[in-house]
Amino acid sequence: MRERFFDEKDREAIGWVKRCQEYKAMIPGFADRLKESPAEVLKEYGLPLKPEDVFFKKHPDNMDPKQHKRMEAEYPGSKAELYAGFMNKKLDALQTLRDDNTPSNSKFAKWRENQILRCILDLGPQAPFLVHVPISFEIADGCSVGCEFCGLNAGPLKELFRYTDENAALWKDVLARSKEVVGPAAGGGTLYCATEPLDNPDYELLMHDFKDCFGVIPQITTATAARHIDRLHELLKELNEDGRTVYRFSILSEEIFHKIMDAFTPEELVLVELIPQFDEARNHHFVHTGRYARDHKSMPAYQMEQEGLGQEEDAPEKAYSGTIACMSGFLINMCRRSITLSTPTWQDEDHPTGQYILAEEHFTDGADYQAKLERMIEKHMKTNLEPDDILFTYPYLSCKPDGNAVCFESGRGSILKTKSGSKSDTVNAELIKKVFELASEGCYTRREIVKKALQATGYSAVGSEYLYYLINSFWKRGVFAVRGELL
Repeated sequence: MRERFFDEKDREAIGWVKRCQEYKAMIPGFADRLKESPAEVLKEYGLPLKPEDVFFKKHPDNMDPKQHKRMEAEYPGSKAELYAGFMNKKLDALQTLRDDNTPSNSKFAKWRENQILRCILDLGPQAPFLVHVPISFEIADGCSVGCEFCGLNAGPLKELFRYTDENAALWKDVLARSKEVVGPAAGGGTLYCATEPLDNPDYELLMHDFKDCFGVIPQITTATAARHIDRLHELLKELNEDGRTVYRFSILSEEIFHKIMDAFTPEELVLVELIPQFDEARNHHFVHTGRYARDHKSMPAYQMEQEGLGQEEDAPEKAYSGTIACMSGFLINMCRRSITLSTPTWQDEDHPTGQYILAEEHFTDGADYQAKLERMIEKHMKTNLEPDDILFTYPYLSCKPDGNAVCFESGRGSILKTKSGSKSDTVNAELIKKVFELASEGCYTRREIVKKALQATGYSAVGSEYLYYLINSFWKRGVFAVRGELL
């Protein structure tokens, strides 16, 4: 059960500290000036805060790059301490969302868990931040905004799913059947993906049906907040009364930022994350995927290192990450009546939007929708290897001995190390390395790999059962892939 993120009595204090943090992120030079002359800058910008209310220090838990960055106030008892508590509670909630989004369908749940494990090697330090939402919905076909940084390369707006009597009946039926197949975890979905939610004039009606079905307000990320001031005042009123969901506004320019500051009070925006998406912003969040990757010569840091590129002026710009995809499951487009099954991966030429697209179906009505969902789960959500599956290794992985163990090193910044310590581990490490070499050739079945590995290492045939288990385990963790699956 989701909890509220803060005590209502602290809303005003948290709102003002948050606004100061937003000025630091959005206004060039503000952070440096604040550090040098805090009292003067706070007064100049009309922020009713003391200097001790806006300074933070490094949290001791922030040494681990795989963890969300927690906040700690520089001065105990200040308003900064209230804000740090609020932000840390949001992080705690984010970290539990992955478990909350576990489907009730057992096969779906196992497949999704395999994707979570696979992404550790595939996406490196970014992997822990992905929620792997099992299902989301689109209520438009295309997007009216056309952001140059669009990580999903959304096309132009073509159609809207309006709240007619026929569509409303289908929508409620789809929601109910989604809950039946996926379980309460379907409530973790949103009403947008490669779309702009507020393009649809009937968003509020569709959102209320979603809330009636799942008991939660779906999250919004919008790049059109400045177009929809009046609508958002009403939506934020509901959001703040509920207190358990976060909205996000993509801020496309400093001009838009100031318009948002003028239109909404700090109290209204407590549960709205303002995402800086323009070059001049100190903390902009461009992502190396989709349209941004297509139109820019940026390159992930790991790839720069692999290719021996430094920080010369002509070197490609480093990018923030390799995907914005956060779903391991179904995307339902209500205009096209389509069901797309996908899971995240690092953006490249074969996967320009940072997704593996596994399958797509179309449905005619609620009953057909449920039948297609269940069929796709059964057909495409592989949870175990078969002896005759042809295996290969991912191109970004290498296998290196490490004493009595073996390390699978990902060029994307993560390592999977086998256990070591006993005498037999030396033989096991040799076996594992041989299996990796055979799978790298991409032409052998699991059965053939086991046979050849045992022969090559002189390991007893009795060990074949152990090796079958080991290969299956490493496949689930993203070391091996199956021909015809994902890649």
